[in-house]
Amino acid sequence: MSRQTLGGPLYIAAATAAATAAVVVSMTRDDWVVPPTLLVGTAATVLALAASILFYVTWRVAPTVTHGWWACAALFGCTQALAVPRAGVVDPGELASRPGWLILANLVSALLILGLVIAGTRATRVPDPLVLGLSLGVAMAVGRIAVTDLPALDGPPWVLDVMTAAVTSLHVLVVVVLLRHPVARGWTTPRVLTLFLLLGSANLAQAPVVHGPWVEGAVAVAQLVGACLFLSVSFALLRDFLLQQELATSDLHHRLEEAEAVGRDGKERLHEIRSTVAGISNASRLLHEGKVAPATRRRLDDNMRTEMSRLERLLDNRQPTLPEPVDLDATIDPLLELHRARGRRIIWQPTGLTVRGRRDDIAEVINILLENAATHAADTESRIDVTRDEDNVAIRVADSGPGIPPEVRDGIFEWGVRGDSSAGQGIGLNVGRRLLSEQGGSLTLADPLEPGATVRSPTGATFVIRLPAARKGD
Repeated sequence: MSRQTLGGPLYIAAATAAATAAVVVSMTRDDWVVPPTLLVGTAATVLALAASILFYVTWRVAPTVTHGWWACAALFGCTQALAVPRAGVVDPGELASRPGWLILANLVSALLILGLVIAGTRATRVPDPLVLGLSLGVAMAVGRIAVTDLPALDGPPWVLDVMTAAVTSLHVLVVVVLLRHPVARGWTTPRVLTLFLLLGSANLAQAPVVHGPWVEGAVAVAQLVGACLFLSVSFALLRDFLLQQELATSDLHHRLEEAEAVGRDGKERLHEIRSTVAGISNASRLLHEGKVAPATRRRLDDNMRTEMSRLERLLDNRQPTLPEPVDLDATIDPLLELHRARGRRIIWQPTGLTVRGRRDDIAEVINILLENAATHAADTESRIDVTRDEDNVAIRVADSGPGIPPEVRDGIFEWGVRGDSSAGQGIGLNVGRRLLSEQGGSLTLADPLEPGATVRSPTGATFVIRLPAARKGD
């Protein structure tokens, strides 16, 4: 049995034991300053009012029309009960002398509760339940107090019996409406049913025909158990609604993250497509101008076909290929030919080294670094150094520009991070790091003064690409 289903019976059992013990003691002693039944009845009324407020808080968390009207009915019932003699516990003397007014007040109260419950199933709007419920409850309480100064309501005995039966019937109708239009979980149904049966029994016990020496104690027990039932239902409902809100918020955050991931993926792909199209456009423009040497023309033509193939793969959204041996010289040379044809100065020496990776992605990352160098270190010289260190190959791309601002160095690879003077979107380096990590490599920003850095000055930026070296037999 779960804690949720176990908590209610425990509360009820404890309340029943305490109330029964108090009533038994009160029946054996007559020297109490304050009768235990009065204390039990007062406690029941206070607990019921607290449960009504908790029910209202639940409506504030997840407002619905039905829940609002029913919260209003609960607040009304508990508020007007404060004016019942002995806080809802029947006074035998008053019952014997003025039963008519008491039963009539109970009848009016039951009619109002039924009306509010039915409104919850038919109305399309609801006023603030706290204001309406307390207003009706206070008005009913004032009416109960006012009739104490009126003469006794005389009439045939059977009229009182009919009125008492009508009160009980109205409570049964309330139960029927609640069961036909539940707002709560299934586990609350037996608790609500028991609650209204107890309240109906308490009202029935107030009839003169069934009144006896133990009725007052039985009514107190019934009211306290009912109040504990109501409190357990209200608390469990609030807990469930809060859990639902938490789950809904978590689901919303998950959907938002998914949407952001889709948007980020689209921006990354657009960034790669723009870079590829720019390479094709530049190669096409240089070939069209006809101002390049025949050897350079062939290289530009080969480079343009390579970029066209890459663009086709990007547009088709094909899955990335598995890492394979990649000749770095054959990958870097066409890129540099294009950049040099655009007037950029880049120093590089072939090394004959081979790595394991995806050629398109390696070319994309090197191109991103060269484009960044051309953007942020215009009219300066860039340098590419390729070295092997045991099982890895390091490709250092350095420039002699102003370097990376200190305030963005730590987050330079984060999505959207860029310097104040940067005209970029802060996407390229993030894309580059992701592409390399997918094939077992890495992209880092080196300290210009560390051993192995190309530019040994406080200025400039050096990015290091590391990839696993290709083994013999690959």
